[in-house]
Amino acid sequence: ASEAPDWQSLGWSYLQALDIEQDNRVFTSSSLGLKDDIKGYGYEIFDKIPFSVQRKIALDRLADFWITCSITDSLSNQVLAAKDGVELMSKSYPKTDYFTEIDAFSADLSEVLFDKEFFRDQEKYIDLPATELLSSDADALKAYFEGKIVSSLQNNHTDATQLLQKATTIDPNFATAFADLGRELFFTGNAQACLTSYEKA
Repeated sequence: ASEAPDWQSLGWSYLQALDIEQDNRVFTSSSLGLKDDIKGYGYEIFDKIPFSVQRKIALDRLADFWITCSITDSLSNQVLAAKDGVELMSKSYPKTDYFTEIDAFSADLSEVLFDKEFFRDQEKYIDLPATELLSSDADALKAYFEGKIVSSLQNNHTDATQLLQKATTIDPNFATAFADLGRELFFTGNAQACLTSYEKA
C-alpha cells in the first residue's frame, strides 16, 4: 500500500473545518479542498506555501479570512484577514486530545469573529463535539484520512479502498468512511460492494 504523507496536518485541519462549519455563518474549505488552487500557483499541498500565495488563494475564494494550522508539540492556529493579511487571532493548544482542542479553537474563533451583541438575537446553532463529526476513534480517522489522501493526491483507488475498509473495520459506525469507501469501490469496478457500502453509510 502507498504511504499517505502527513495525514495529521490534512486530517485534523479537515476535521477542524467541519467543526467550524457547524456555525452556518461560516463556510470553510480544508487543505484537501484547496489542492487545485494550490497547484494553480505552482505548489503542492505539502509545500510551504508563501504568505502572499495563501492570501491570493483566500481572495480568489472570496474569503474574509483564512486559517493556518500547524501540528508540532501543540496544535497552533493563526487566523488572518484576507483583505489586508492582518492577524485576527493566534493561539496554541496543548497536543493532548485533538478533539478537545478542535472544539476549543472553534469556540475561540466564534468569539473573535462574531460580535455577541450584533448576533444576540440569532438562534444558537447546535455545536456537536468534534468526536461526533466523523469518528471518535483516532485510529479510524488515521486510516480514513490516509485513504482520502491516497485517493485525492495519488489517484490510487485500490490502496484508498484498503485504507477506508480498515477505517470502517475499526469503527463500524463511521458513516462518512462507508460513503467514501463506496466511491472508491465504484472507481475500482466493484459495483455490488459499492452499493453495499453506500447502504451502510
